[in-house]
Amino acid sequence: MGDPYIELDADDLPLDRPVRRPGGDAGIVIIRTDRGVFAYEDRCPHAGWRLSSGDVRDGRLECPGHGWEFAVDTGACTDVPGYALCPLRVLSAGARVRVECPATDMKTGIETGKAREEEIAEEDAAKIKR
Repeated sequence: MGDPYIELDADDLPLDRPVRRPGGDAGIVIIRTDRGVFAYEDRCPHAGWRLSSGDVRDGRLECPGHGWEFAVDTGACTDVPGYALCPLRVLSAGARVRVECPATDMKTGIETGKAREEEIAEEDAAKIKR
């Protein structure tokens, strides 16, 4: 299992652009907006695409796979209300930001590990080839 948190400077996060960091099972997507910093597991709950490869527009994070959109501040899916991202705890102190990584895979409940992150990277590569 990796580190229990990620620490970084808020100034290192581009405004309204998703950033991927290692952590948890699938990696972490971090988004800084004018309303704050938000973080989620870097996996669309619909088809598993990396959300960090998506775009942020009008306060919504768009999945690069099927275009589903999630509210950056809450994780709620604006296209299909039955789906949502589970927010990770973000703590800010001045310019420093700490994101708490999930101890288990938020989708399956299984303890996280580096092998699963590599498996997801392979799945992403296969999807791109299709």
